[in-house]
Order: sequence, then structure tokens, then C-alpha cells
Amino acid sequence: MCSAANDKAMKVAVTPGDDESFIIYHDGKALQLHWKGVPPLTRPPALRICRIGDADRGGVLLLTTDHSLYSAQLQTNRSSLDLTLLRTDVVDVDYCSGSLELFVVLANGSVQRQFITCLGLDRDVHHPHAWQTLSFDPVEIIDEGVRIRRVCCSAQGVVFVSANGETYVMGSCGEVFKAKLQPRHMRLYEEGKELLDLAAGNEHFVMLVAPYNLADDVLQFPLTIARRSPIPAGQNRTPCKIRT
Repeated sequence: MCSAANDKAMKVAVTPGDDESFIIYHDGKALQLHWKGVPPLTRPPALRICRIGDADRGGVLLLTTDHSLYSAQLQTNRSSLDLTLLRTDVVDVDYCSGSLELFVVLANGSVQRQFITCLGLDRDVHHPHAWQTLSFDPVEIIDEGVRIRRVCCSAQGVVFVSANGETYVMGSCGEVFKAKLQPRHMRLYEEGKELLDLAAGNEHFVMLVAPYNLADDVLQFPLTIARRSPIPAGQNRTPCKIRT
């Protein structure tokens, strides 16, 4: 399952294909995928697609089920997409458009971030020294450390989910949380319940939770990050909310 990325410059959806394990569409037309250095037999199914950057210099990040993260650039002919392998240790990815930060969750449970500057996606993501590792336990209270498995971004806020279901926040979400400098542990749903899935709009987060005894029997759906369309000029913005 993959999320769709939408803006005026690019509208992308992903479905299974015949020759490839998936197809990427732009404005309703299937794109030709040009893989750089990736043999056809090793191309796994897509897991996540993430639109980042602005309309002129932005691009797409594609995450596959084998933890491979690719950068993808739409060519000038608007009919083909060049994909370049970035790294092979990523289990989740999301982009915070308000702070221009890209977050990746690594297979070892750590999280790295990178600012996407005016240089554009290709220059930024390929820069090895631009990645910063976040600290979720700065005073080392937890002996085994904190292992993150999910990341989800609104326009200004970020929610991280650990392997044991604990939630951490960063950025801001109205009056719900403000944690600008580093991730902060914060419970966002009731005790005795388990987080099954989460999604974000521009100014809100939605969480799917269930009681522990029920959650064991519920199918946990893959994450689909729902993006809400920008609010038209002249309309009032509502504070960021957490809904469960």
C-alpha cells in the first residue's frame, strides 16, 4: 500500500504492474521508470511514496519493501521518471513541509533528519554529511534505548511511534504539543489501548487505536498518509488536533 502525493506540479499514485512490481502515474498517465544501477529481478514492491520540496526543484522519494529508499525525478518530457538508489536501511519516511525537514526511520530503530534547502532534492539527499540523528532518550533512562518504527508528519508537527507503541512528538500541533528542539515523549491516546495506525493532514493527526485484547485480532493495515488539500485563502485555519 502506498500513499499518493499531490500538488500542482505532480499528482502521483501507485498500483501493481505487469513488467514492474508497481506503476507510478502522473496526471493519469503511467510513467516509464528508468532505474539507475538496479537490476530488474531485484526490484521489490513499493511501500511508500513521499512528495518533497517545491514545485520547481522538488521530487519524489520512493520506499520499497526491502528497506530501499530511492529518489525520483520527473523528466522534462513528463513521461519518464529517473530513480536512483539512496540507501538500503530505511523502514519509514515522511516529509514535514512547514519545516522543510525529511525524516527517515532506519532498520536499527534510529531516526535521521535532513533539511531540504533551496538547492533541491537531488543535491540535498545525496549529501552524506547533511543527515542528523535524533535523540529520543538523551538522559539514557531506558536501558535498551528507544527503537522507532513509524514517523508521520503534518505541516508543522511530527509524531514518532516506537516499537513498543510509545509516541514521541516534535515540532508543533496547535495547543496539543510544542517540542521544537528535540523529540519529546508524550502519550497521545488512552491507557490500555494500542495504536494500530496513524495519518496526518496539514493541521491534524488521526490515530486508529483499539483495546489491547482486541488489537491482537485486528488486521493492522499498512500506513497510508492522507494529505488534506491546502485551505483556500480567506478561510480560517483551525488549531492542530489529535483525533482517536
